[in-house]
Amino acid sequence: VRVALAYLRLSSDPNRMAAADLDLVYRRPYRGIRREFPQLLTTRSHWTLKDLDSVGARAAGGSKVRELIDDLELLNTRAPQGTAAMLACVRQEIGLAAVASSLDEGKLGQFEAHSDELTALEQVAALHPPIRTFESWIRKGLTHRGSSDGVVLATVHKVKGQEWNYVAVYGVSEGQLPHRLCLEDVEGERRVMHVAVTRARRQALLLVDKSQPSPFVGQLLGRLPPSQERPA
Repeated sequence: VRVALAYLRLSSDPNRMAAADLDLVYRRPYRGIRREFPQLLTTRSHWTLKDLDSVGARAAGGSKVRELIDDLELLNTRAPQGTAAMLACVRQEIGLAAVASSLDEGKLGQFEAHSDELTALEQVAALHPPIRTFESWIRKGLTHRGSSDGVVLATVHKVKGQEWNYVAVYGVSEGQLPHRLCLEDVEGERRVMHVAVTRARRQALLLVDKSQPSPFVGQLLGRLPPSQERPA
């Protein structure tokens, strides 16, 4: 997420790109840029694409730095489409999704995934298209103090033992429930799902991606036995 936001900041003002943001993005995805590059970046606080091309090519390997510049120029072409399109470009076309997946491969059995964080960031971006103010908008939302009559937003693990009249369970989709990093513990994931839906006294609303619903949904509706929860 930190790298994705750095890409957004760089694209919002290509004529004044912060050296600190360039230092965040040049290694993700890996481009094989020489070690001299981060030292070069410290020679000034901000860069333009033109300066980065001329100085970077001379000091740190032209073709590799050019790949980074090409990615930044690609982002600039997506800017008129808004934040969500920009983040989709960062994930798929530039390749941050592949980086996240590679990092997630070593986290099997855990509940936190870099890929999930990038997906969530892209989804929430649809609520705030302006690129320049997206980061400040999302930071303000995350630090906003709730009220007693507001909606409680929490993970399933943090609400165990609590109840509300109405509960919305978000992300009941394949790869999320059961989570793709917990393939060896489907029963444990089923218990997580049970905790989620039983927090509701009156009604539980499940929010499901129709293109890839969780197999647990089919079981709740009596359409899919547990033995078929992960069809080939």
